[in-house]
Amino acid sequence: MLLPDQPRNKAKGLASWRRGSLLMGGVIVLLGAIFLALHASRIPNITEMFPRPNPQIGPKNAPITIVEFGDYACSACRIWAQAGMRQQLLDKYGDKVRFVWADFPVITLDSSKAAEAGRCAYDQGRFWEYQDYVYNNYQGIENAALKFYASRVGLNKPVFDQCLDSGSKADEVNLDFKDAMNRFISGTPTFIINNKVMIEGMASLDRFSAVIDPMLAGVR
Repeated sequence: MLLPDQPRNKAKGLASWRRGSLLMGGVIVLLGAIFLALHASRIPNITEMFPRPNPQIGPKNAPITIVEFGDYACSACRIWAQAGMRQQLLDKYGDKVRFVWADFPVITLDSSKAAEAGRCAYDQGRFWEYQDYVYNNYQGIENAALKFYASRVGLNKPVFDQCLDSGSKADEVNLDFKDAMNRFISGTPTFIINNKVMIEGMASLDRFSAVIDPMLAGVR
């Protein structure tokens, strides 16, 4: 008679299934750990992320580094800038904060060229003035508009035009773009604080403070 053996075989089968499930779960956990390790290795440390001279305000040794990934065609970036949020952060935290700009030109076909224009203005020591003027007097980011903004800010126009037309800043912009992609950033503005916290969108001063204050408390 085979009937008496069926419960025992069923129990053996159940035990085997459980062992298989545990083994599969362990494999999944291991693969997940490997993925996270590889993913982490793709994300550079914030201080290594900008060995090139990206536009920045504040001391390089500040305990808090805020990197904004932005696009000149991004309406949310413009609204955030027009609200004076960057200056509010600098006013509140002083030399405890370093603010860095990084280009993530994804909104329009002209975004990359606008990012290059910002770098051309940076060469003349007028990046923030140029960016603020673009945001506050926005009339598009076609080449003619980009050159018009330069003239209004008082840049050396022939030097700026040559820089923009030559495409000499394209590689710098592409480096920032790759940094953003490595971090899986999907939109602008996106802010990275001390390579630990990502804030997406037009965050308020209170939202930033909720992240920065505990970090500063840990520094002390």
